[in-house]
Amino acid sequence: MSIFKGIVTGVLLCVSCAALAQSPDQRAAERVLGPHWKQVSRAAGLIFTGTVLSIERYAPTQDSPVPTFRVKFHVDRGVAGVRSGQVITIREWAAVWPMQRPMRRAQRMLLFFYPPSSAGLSSPVGGPMGQIAIDAKGNFGAGLPEAPVNDRAHVLRSPHTVVTQPDRLSQIERAIRSAREGKE
Repeated sequence: MSIFKGIVTGVLLCVSCAALAQSPDQRAAERVLGPHWKQVSRAAGLIFTGTVLSIERYAPTQDSPVPTFRVKFHVDRGVAGVRSGQVITIREWAAVWPMQRPMRRAQRMLLFFYPPSSAGLSSPVGGPMGQIAIDAKGNFGAGLPEAPVNDRAHVLRSPHTVVTQPDRLSQIERAIRSAREGKE
């Protein structure tokens, strides 16, 4: 029985040490972005805090044979792939639009988009996992309705809840940059 106690104690000690080794920035990122925040950060080509300026649906044309949504953002704070102050338009295939959380004009969000494809299309990394709303008080995860429930969206559903701890965007940015540089 004492060998078993020793093994359990050792495992608990290792888990405790691993938790303590995480920086405050990484703990904040995990609280706000969920347990897969490093993978989401590394997969994204564009990461920024932005404000939705407009959302338009476009029917297929000869130049663009697939229906798309075009969402225009003002980049409030660029983290990766964009600069603060830019206005960018993301073109997204209309078929994947229902698998993410709805966006609305004037909404402020922390966004993780895949690099644009050869067709110029992109979408949030992990669907709803790549869309974190920021409310007027600066709380993360607020103001977004749940993702629609269908088989694929259910798997991708984000674990986000409204986070009211004093996590700051600067902490989240540092953690994201660190994960993208491989410095965990």
